[in-house]
Amino acid sequence: VMEFEKDKVRVKTGDEDISLDPFDTVISAAGMEPDSSLSDALQGASYEIHMVGDAKEPATIEQAFGDGIMVGRNI
Repeated sequence: VMEFEKDKVRVKTGDEDISLDPFDTVISAAGMEPDSSLSDALQGASYEIHMVGDAKEPATIEQAFGDGIMVGRNI
């Protein structure tokens, strides 16, 4: 991201400078790290706990869906 302007965002990808618009909200997701705090807090519970998606390891949404599907099949 190069710059936020009214209703748009300027980004640079490779050598190209692009203006993305229109936007009224921008969400930045950077520096992903796994978050196992909920799983850790539930350890010792009387039910199975399965971590999927970014809780397990930062990855793509496709990988998170795949994790969920595999856990669902195995339950």
